[in-house]
Amino acid sequence: MKIHFLKEGEEVDVKKHPGTQVRNVEEKVLEESRESQIFLLQDEIIATTEFVLRKIQSTKPEKNLEACLVLGQKRALYFRDGRFTPQVYIPTGGALLDQMGNIIGMNVEHYTPYEVTKEISDHEI
Repeated sequence: MKIHFLKEGEEVDVKKHPGTQVRNVEEKVLEESRESQIFLLQDEIIATTEFVLRKIQSTKPEKNLEACLVLGQKRALYFRDGRFTPQVYIPTGGALLDQMGNIIGMNVEHYTPYEVTKEISDHEI
């Protein structure tokens, strides 16, 4: 799933921000480098991801849900057996999901480097 960082008070636009969002991010955090943003927001990113994964799991309780939260080009957290485990391996292929468990990308890159030309409100991982 793509995760977007939305500044304080910014409305969610699911067409502009498909996936899920970490909301009410302080402006000063959005001014930091991409790596710093991910470091500073790591707890919020993980909490948001756990919420979405629990929501998806509740719709398919018979399946053992596995997922990968990619935080950088060589930094990922794999979700298996109800917990996250750090890894340096980034998967290829698979599906990117939105917060409802709908597929928004198939066989696409799981980490897209931040583009400096994007708007501040369009920060995503």
